[in-house]
Amino acid sequence: MRAVLVVLLSLLAAPVLAQNVPPSEDSVRRLLDLLQNRRVLEDAMSNMDGFTQKVMEQARQEEGVTFNAKQQQILDQFHTDMMSAIKDELAWSKLEPDFVSAYTKTFSQKEVNDMIAFYSSPSGQAVANKLPQVARQMSADIQERMMPLVKRIQQSAREMQPKLKAAGDPGAPAAH
Repeated sequence: MRAVLVVLLSLLAAPVLAQNVPPSEDSVRRLLDLLQNRRVLEDAMSNMDGFTQKVMEQARQEEGVTFNAKQQQILDQFHTDMMSAIKDELAWSKLEPDFVSAYTKTFSQKEVNDMIAFYSSPSGQAVANKLPQVARQMSADIQERMMPLVKRIQQSAREMQPKLKAAGDPGAPAAH
């Protein structure tokens, strides 16, 4: 009787335990492909490039700084090098293992299978195809919100500089 009870309990528990099985890396990669994560990341990099150019230009204009051709070339090279470093460090080939790890730690095989089934369907593909558009729109919205923040940070930095200078010079009056 005891053996029958153990078999019965194990049969009843099998579906519950199966739901907690971590997904395979291959199934997670399939899901990530269906979600077009690489494309979303590449779009984000393009948006970041435009945003950094916009911020640099705005800062230049606000400070009233004019650069000669050689200075502009140096700034352009700095921007190119900075974006190259960012794109290198945030390349899909470097981020994909992190995505796979996060998905395997977060979702069960059943959940990944269900997502694969959805994103393989016509409706799921329609959603996946629109996710890069959503990401672009969100990026544009965030950039709009960032411009006032950048201005506030720049203003705070300008206000802080005399205070730092005064704090470093013991004979100078305190800046307020």
